Amino acid sequence: MGTGELGDSLALEPLIPFSQRLVPFFARLPNAILELKTKSCQVGALLDLPHGGHTVISFSLNPPLVAARAEPLAPSPEERVWAARLCQEKGYPVGIHLDPLVMLEGWEEAYRGLLERLFGSLDPGGILWISMGALRYPRSMHPRMVEGGLGLGEMVPGLDGKMRYLRPLRSAMFRTLARWIRELAGPIPLLYLCMESREVWREALGFAPRSMAQLDQMFQERVRGYWSSRY
Repeated sequence: MGTGELGDSLALEPLIPFSQRLVPFFARLPNAILELKTKSCQVGALLDLPHGGHTVISFSLNPPLVAARAEPLAPSPEERVWAARLCQEKGYPVGIHLDPLVMLEGWEEAYRGLLERLFGSLDPGGILWISMGALRYPRSMHPRMVEGGLGLGEMVPGLDGKMRYLRPLRSAMFRTLARWIRELAGPIPLLYLCMESREVWREALGFAPRSMAQLDQMFQERVRGYWSSRY
């Protein structure tokens, strides 16, 4: 069960401690897994809960170059990496979401630095998956994105009607980050793309799932592999 698609799973945990009920509940379900996605560091109340490896705590990350413009009120990327490490130390599997990837001037150095800090702090074997998704938004938001300093690249309407970077630029960015991730973390974490076509998958990662069922199978195999090695 995935959470955090439209809102932060943990940002309000001190006020609404719903996750503190969900984590033990999913620990008792033999064939279920819960993902909590967050840009926060609100993990303290979860660290000593019985989780049995059935809750993935996932962190959305961007380098300081992007975070300063896109998420100025959220904890810094360094603080989120620190929170992810605390989760790993308590046996939680973690996920990493590199989304939205933003092509600002100097993005290569910024994202390389982020990945080096990430894998210098975390155990790659304890990362279940890493997602990548390029900046995308409804056309009506374009003036706001430009004003915020994010929609400054050459954005075009995609097949889904959202404004996106040109396909060759997206594929090249994904390919670059995928190469760095494999270099720094090895082949263990499942690496996948968010809201991209099969063509972009092939250009960026060298393969594309034939169907959503196959993608789901990839997730299941990664989870089972993690469970068999840790529990």
